[in-house]
Amino acid sequence: MNDVSFRVRFLMDLMADIMPNFGIAYYDFSNNSEAFSLVETAGEDVGFATEISSSENSVTFAISNGKFITPRENDNAIKVFFSKESKISESSSLLTLPIRLTGSNGGALIIHANQFSDFKDYHKPLAESFALALSTLSKEILSGDLTVEHFSFFQQLESFQADLDIVRSKEQFLDSITEFCRKNFTFDKLSIILFSDHDINDAIAEKVIGYSKDFTTGAIFQRQNSLLWEIFDKKEPVICDVLDLDLETMGRFIEDDIKEHKFFSYIGVPIKSKGKVMGCLSMESFIPGRFKAKEGGNLQILCSRLGLLLDWWKKFNVVRETAMHDSLTGLLNHGSFIELFQQELQRVGRYNEELVLLILDLDKFKRINDTYGHLYGDYVLKDTSEILKNAVRNIDVVARYGGEEFAIVLVKAGKKDSFETAKRIVSSVAEHDFKYDGISVKMTISVGMAEYPFDGKSAKELIGNADNAMYEAKKKGGDHVGIAGND
Repeated sequence: MNDVSFRVRFLMDLMADIMPNFGIAYYDFSNNSEAFSLVETAGEDVGFATEISSSENSVTFAISNGKFITPRENDNAIKVFFSKESKISESSSLLTLPIRLTGSNGGALIIHANQFSDFKDYHKPLAESFALALSTLSKEILSGDLTVEHFSFFQQLESFQADLDIVRSKEQFLDSITEFCRKNFTFDKLSIILFSDHDINDAIAEKVIGYSKDFTTGAIFQRQNSLLWEIFDKKEPVICDVLDLDLETMGRFIEDDIKEHKFFSYIGVPIKSKGKVMGCLSMESFIPGRFKAKEGGNLQILCSRLGLLLDWWKKFNVVRETAMHDSLTGLLNHGSFIELFQQELQRVGRYNEELVLLILDLDKFKRINDTYGHLYGDYVLKDTSEILKNAVRNIDVVARYGGEEFAIVLVKAGKKDSFETAKRIVSSVAEHDFKYDGISVKMTISVGMAEYPFDGKSAKELIGNADNAMYEAKKKGGDHVGIAGND
């Protein structure tokens, strides 16, 4: 497949993804035969004609002016777009759009719907965006110079999708999306809102840029009479000039928010994957009519890709999370801990922050396995993991370092505060009743502590010094906190 065919196919497939249940045809116009010749089809197979004569004035007029055609309006006009074998129902309708060249007609984009009501208000500007892209491509073909880079929206979208790294964190992934939007759209506020993984009645603003007096990243929206929930419920875009709507109680994101935050233009497009709504990307502007033309269509095209990309990202991260975590305790495993610890050391070195490493080891754990068996031993490890997670902050890193040994990185913390945390962990483990399957046992834990950069600047140095401090605590009978550098 040559470059031209690939790019046409890319555009047609993309359009079919965004407009399911429609038949789509791209025709090229030949001056020699004075006819439109079929180049590509996508979506539903409806039996488009391989050639359409331009001698029919009604056909030429409809294509040149971007018109809807229905059999009831002009039965003969609609028939010429289909092969003789095609069966056209009385409800079938067409949207015809020109592929324009300088001073002439370059072709046509034809879209078939089973009935006219299948066409929504947003479909025409969406299709016009594709027609414009095909017009640009036709001009390149005519000039004979396909190496000229026009930096069109579709070319940038193609590059964006190819370059996007799904290995990135969620924040980095969303940053890439918002950066693409900055380059290709004009807005005063952009919001990426996704459904909560825990409650389908909660939607979370995962990324917000621009105007921030109403809400910022992290805001949670529950079901209300708003444009946001209209998008979620109807699974369709909303494109409007806000002041044209009757919004006495309805809001943009929450009820009545329009009265205080007076945006003029609003567009919200559902982010969908396999027909299921995952969230919404919205843009707002203080300029009326901002999103009713090309930008509105382009945003719908982008969101059709985002659903697929977010689905890929989520699936990849399920695999990655599984690979990063210990299957028994759910804590980070040894390899993932070392990687994250090294990243934290680079960060604190760059920003001159404090960091403390704790190495923890359950005292006399071997007797548990020998006396009560490995199932009970596994229970002790899982319960200990919960104690450790509950003893530290969300920003801290907790890992199973190996066997009955654990590691904790306390970020933005010095030895004084970390010593109190370590003592609290020691007390919590000692006071806990490890009850399982009729067995109840008391356990203790020993902790070694090392601080960056005083006890080491590398992961190897800090782990070694914290490990030595932990063994010093064990020599004192366990149930104790050892501090690196203290004899």
